[in-house]
Amino acid sequence: MRKIIVSTLVTLDGVIEDPGGMAGTEHGGWAGPYFGEEAAKRSLARLQTCDYFLCGRRTYEMFARAWPNASGPYADKLNSIPKLVASTTLSGPLGWNATLLRGDAMAELSQRSEEHTSELQSHH
Repeated sequence: MRKIIVSTLVTLDGVIEDPGGMAGTEHGGWAGPYFGEEAAKRSLARLQTCDYFLCGRRTYEMFARAWPNASGPYADKLNSIPKLVASTTLSGPLGWNATLLRGDAMAELSQRSEEHTSELQSHH
């Protein structure tokens, strides 16, 4: 069975919004001073182990505007990896190599996990 790996940047006082500052929100960009070379290496290493990038509508919309124009190893991987977007307000098709999870997102994720496990077992 696949794992869901959660990667969240949050301050000690609970600010989560727009850590990279790409959406121009009130508290956006707060993570920059804390996101050095070592953090970037860890983020890339974690992303390289992923089969999908799972996100919600707001993250998808923000990332789909910012990342396709970025360059470098992290941007290359993020742009190439399939995205799964959990949303009840979006309608497809989506750009940026993204697929909308319709209806019950958890059920759809579970089904994808089972299909992946079956594929792996049939190759052995």
